[in-house]
Amino acid sequence: MKKNVPLILDFLLLLCFPLFLFIFYLEEKFITENFFVIECAFDNLIPFIPEFIFAYIIWYPVIILPFLFMIRDKIDYRRYMYFFILSFSSILIIYRLFPNGQNLRPTLPANGSFVENLVAILYSRDTNTNVCPSLHVILCIGVAAAVFHNKSCKILQNNWTRFFCTVALILISISTIFLKQHSVIDAIAAIILGGIFYLFCYRLLPEKAFQYEAKFNKS
Repeated sequence: MKKNVPLILDFLLLLCFPLFLFIFYLEEKFITENFFVIECAFDNLIPFIPEFIFAYIIWYPVIILPFLFMIRDKIDYRRYMYFFILSFSSILIIYRLFPNGQNLRPTLPANGSFVENLVAILYSRDTNTNVCPSLHVILCIGVAAAVFHNKSCKILQNNWTRFFCTVALILISISTIFLKQHSVIDAIAAIILGGIFYLFCYRLLPEKAFQYEAKFNKS
């Protein structure tokens, strides 16, 4: 029975993914007013570029991809999940204790272009609240850490793969600002928080902290 404990723990880590998404969904529904407005002067200097919608939406499959590659390496999987859980849970707590939002979104034309219509769909399904720190940006940091610290997948260790991954993650992160989904402040806050959790999960925690098997497989 003890030999199955690591597998059960890994499954519980995975269950945090839909759980946190559900909690975020609830906060999006109930935290819609009486929030602190997060904006700065730099936001007014940044143009609205609807074409960034394509970079924005690829975030959703990108944060799931590490699960597929890391299934071969439990240590990589657990490090990524620790980062994911710490980041996501911290952001959910911040949103609950410090309700925030922004008023940066432009008024889109009723008969806009295809790209503008995509942005309109995004705006209709994603409120302008719960923005600081940016969930998009902080999880991009987690994916970058997972890719650059991966030890088991040769594809992720390829320099070209890492280059294109870095470019994609940067585009995703800045898309949040050019689409007026987030303030510059949101991105900076996410970088700071993500940097802290990166240091903890990928620099400070030793590899043995993720090796459950050694503990539970003892006779």
